[in-house]
Amino acid sequence: MWDDSWTVARSADEIEDAVQKLGREISLDYVGTGPLVFVTTARVSSVLYFFGALSRAINPNLPAKFVLVDMVEGPQGRKLVYLDGAEKVIPGAHVIIARPLMTSGETMAFLKRELAKAGAKSVKACVLVDKTWRESEVRADYVGFHATRSVFLAGYGLDDGTGFGRLLDHLIKSTPKD
Repeated sequence: MWDDSWTVARSADEIEDAVQKLGREISLDYVGTGPLVFVTTARVSSVLYFFGALSRAINPNLPAKFVLVDMVEGPQGRKLVYLDGAEKVIPGAHVIIARPLMTSGETMAFLKRELAKAGAKSVKACVLVDKTWRESEVRADYVGFHATRSVFLAGYGLDDGTGFGRLLDHLIKSTPKD
Protein backbone atom coordinates (compact mmCIF):
# COMPACT_ATOMS: atom_id res chain seq x y z
CA MET A 1 0.00 0.00 0.00
CA TRP A 2 1.57 3.32 -1.07
CA ASP A 3 1.25 6.02 1.52
CA ASP A 4 2.46 9.62 1.27
CA SER A 5 1.32 10.47 4.81
CA TRP A 6 3.85 8.26 6.65
CA THR A 7 5.65 10.28 9.29
CA VAL A 8 7.32 8.40 12.14
CA ALA A 9 5.43 5.23 12.93
CA ARG A 10 2.19 3.40 12.52
CA SER A 11 -0.01 2.23 15.34
CA ALA A 12 0.65 -1.17 16.83
CA ASP A 13 -2.56 -2.43 15.18
CA GLU A 14 -1.54 -1.17 11.72
CA ILE A 15 1.88 -2.76 12.04
CA GLU A 16 0.39 -6.03 13.30
CA ASP A 17 -2.05 -6.03 10.35
CA ALA A 18 0.85 -5.50 7.92
CA VAL A 19 2.89 -8.32 9.49
CA GLN A 20 -0.14 -10.65 9.40
CA LYS A 21 -0.68 -9.77 5.71
CA LEU A 22 2.97 -10.56 4.96
CA GLY A 23 2.65 -13.88 6.80
CA ARG A 24 -0.47 -14.82 4.81
CA GLU A 25 1.12 -13.90 1.46
CA ILE A 26 4.26 -15.89 2.17
CA SER A 27 2.32 -18.85 3.55
CA LEU A 28 0.16 -19.02 0.42
CA ASP A 29 3.12 -18.65 -1.93
CA TYR A 30 5.09 -21.50 -0.36
CA VAL A 31 2.50 -24.19 0.38
CA GLY A 32 3.95 -27.51 -0.80
CA THR A 33 7.18 -26.05 -2.21
CA GLY A 34 9.70 -27.78 0.02
CA PRO A 35 11.98 -26.31 2.63
CA LEU A 36 11.50 -22.64 3.45
CA VAL A 37 14.19 -20.78 5.37
CA PHE A 38 13.81 -17.31 6.82
CA VAL A 39 17.07 -15.42 7.25
CA THR A 40 17.75 -12.16 9.01
CA THR A 41 20.80 -10.26 10.09
CA ALA A 42 21.85 -10.26 13.70
CA ARG A 43 23.45 -6.82 13.50
CA VAL A 44 20.52 -4.75 14.82
CA SER A 45 18.28 -5.79 17.69
CA SER A 46 15.19 -4.24 16.01
CA VAL A 47 15.53 -6.89 13.31
CA LEU A 48 14.65 -9.55 15.86
CA TYR A 49 11.32 -7.91 16.76
CA PHE A 50 10.17 -8.05 13.15
CA PHE A 51 11.64 -11.53 12.69
CA GLY A 52 9.73 -12.83 15.71
CA ALA A 53 6.45 -11.19 14.67
CA LEU A 54 6.78 -12.55 11.14
CA SER A 55 7.58 -16.05 12.41
CA ARG A 56 4.33 -16.01 14.41
CA ALA A 57 2.37 -14.79 11.35
CA ILE A 58 3.49 -17.69 9.13
CA ASN A 59 1.14 -20.66 8.84
CA PRO A 60 2.33 -23.07 11.56
CA ASN A 61 1.81 -26.01 9.19
CA LEU A 62 4.37 -24.59 6.75
CA PRO A 63 7.72 -26.30 7.33
CA ALA A 64 10.05 -23.37 7.93
CA LYS A 65 13.29 -22.66 9.72
CA PHE A 66 14.39 -19.30 11.07
CA VAL A 67 18.12 -18.54 11.12
CA LEU A 68 20.51 -15.65 11.59
CA VAL A 69 23.41 -14.38 9.52
CA ASP A 70 25.74 -11.46 10.03
CA MET A 71 27.92 -9.36 7.78
CA VAL A 72 31.49 -8.37 8.56
CA GLU A 73 33.91 -6.08 6.76
CA GLY A 74 37.31 -7.56 6.08
CA PRO A 75 40.35 -6.91 3.92
CA GLN A 76 38.59 -8.49 0.93
CA GLY A 77 35.37 -6.54 1.53
CA ARG A 78 32.05 -7.58 3.02
CA LYS A 79 31.59 -11.20 4.04
CA LEU A 80 28.53 -13.17 5.10
CA VAL A 81 28.87 -15.08 8.38
CA TYR A 82 26.40 -17.89 9.02
CA LEU A 83 24.97 -18.25 12.53
CA ASP A 84 22.43 -20.73 13.90
CA GLY A 85 23.58 -23.48 11.50
CA ALA A 86 22.28 -21.49 8.52
CA GLU A 87 24.96 -22.85 6.21
CA LYS A 88 23.39 -26.32 6.58
CA VAL A 89 19.79 -25.34 5.77
CA ILE A 90 20.29 -22.81 2.93
CA PRO A 91 21.32 -25.19 0.10
CA GLY A 92 18.26 -26.38 -1.82
CA ALA A 93 15.83 -24.28 0.23
CA HIS A 94 13.60 -21.37 -0.72
CA VAL A 95 15.01 -18.47 1.29
CA ILE A 96 13.25 -15.31 2.43
CA ILE A 97 15.34 -12.50 3.86
CA ALA A 98 13.27 -10.73 6.53
CA ARG A 99 14.26 -7.22 7.60
CA PRO A 100 12.25 -4.38 9.14
CA LEU A 101 13.65 -1.75 6.75
CA MET A 102 15.07 -1.51 3.28
CA THR A 103 16.59 1.88 2.56
CA SER A 104 19.00 1.76 -0.36
CA GLY A 105 18.71 -1.95 -1.15
CA GLU A 106 22.49 -2.38 -0.93
CA THR A 107 22.43 -4.79 2.03
CA MET A 108 19.49 -6.72 0.56
CA ALA A 109 21.27 -7.07 -2.79
CA PHE A 110 24.40 -8.35 -1.03
CA LEU A 111 22.39 -10.87 1.00
CA LYS A 112 20.48 -12.08 -2.07
CA ARG A 113 23.72 -12.63 -4.03
CA GLU A 114 25.48 -14.45 -1.17
CA LEU A 115 22.51 -16.70 -0.34
CA ALA A 116 22.10 -17.63 -4.01
CA LYS A 117 25.84 -18.50 -4.12
CA ALA A 118 25.28 -20.67 -1.02
CA GLY A 119 22.87 -22.83 -3.05
CA ALA A 120 19.43 -21.47 -2.20
CA LYS A 121 16.74 -22.64 -4.61
CA SER A 122 15.26 -19.12 -4.60
CA VAL A 123 15.88 -15.94 -2.60
CA LYS A 124 13.20 -13.34 -1.92
CA ALA A 125 13.02 -10.31 0.35
CA CYS A 126 10.38 -9.39 2.93
CA VAL A 127 10.43 -5.97 4.60
CA LEU A 128 8.08 -4.16 6.92
CA VAL A 129 9.00 -0.75 5.49
CA ASP A 130 10.43 -0.23 2.01
CA LYS A 131 12.17 3.15 2.03
CA THR A 132 13.58 2.79 -1.50
CA TRP A 133 11.94 5.78 -3.12
CA ARG A 134 15.22 6.28 -5.01
CA GLU A 135 16.69 3.90 -7.56
CA SER A 136 17.67 0.60 -6.00
CA GLU A 137 19.41 -2.45 -7.39
CA VAL A 138 16.85 -4.72 -5.72
CA ARG A 139 13.19 -4.55 -4.73
CA ALA A 140 11.49 -6.38 -1.88
CA ASP A 141 9.09 -9.14 -2.89
CA TYR A 142 6.90 -8.74 0.20
CA VAL A 143 6.32 -5.26 1.63
CA GLY A 144 4.26 -4.15 4.61
CA PHE A 145 4.50 -0.39 3.90
CA HIS A 146 6.10 1.71 1.17
CA ALA A 147 7.59 5.02 2.30
CA THR A 148 7.76 7.66 -0.41
CA ARG A 149 10.15 9.99 1.40
CA SER A 150 12.85 9.85 4.03
CA VAL A 151 11.47 8.42 7.26
CA PHE A 152 12.69 6.24 10.08
CA LEU A 153 11.14 3.37 11.97
CA ALA A 154 11.35 3.94 15.70
CA GLY A 155 9.47 0.87 16.84
CA TYR A 156 6.19 -0.93 16.89
CA GLY A 157 3.38 1.30 18.13
CA LEU A 158 5.70 4.23 18.84
CA ASP A 159 3.01 6.30 20.52
CA ASP A 160 2.25 3.93 23.35
CA GLY A 161 0.81 6.56 25.66
CA THR A 162 4.18 7.77 26.94
CA GLY A 163 3.98 10.93 24.87
CA PHE A 164 7.27 10.13 23.11
CA GLY A 165 5.47 9.34 19.86
CA ARG A 166 3.43 12.53 20.06
CA LEU A 167 6.62 14.52 20.65
CA LEU A 168 8.36 12.97 17.65
CA ASP A 169 5.26 13.48 15.51
CA HIS A 170 5.17 17.15 16.54
CA LEU A 171 8.87 17.56 15.73
CA ILE A 172 8.41 15.98 12.30
CA LYS A 173 5.36 18.13 11.48
CA SER A 174 7.08 21.34 12.66
CA THR A 175 10.29 20.68 10.69
CA PRO A 176 10.38 22.77 7.48
CA LYS A 177 10.05 20.65 4.33
CA ASP A 178 12.49 21.18 1.43
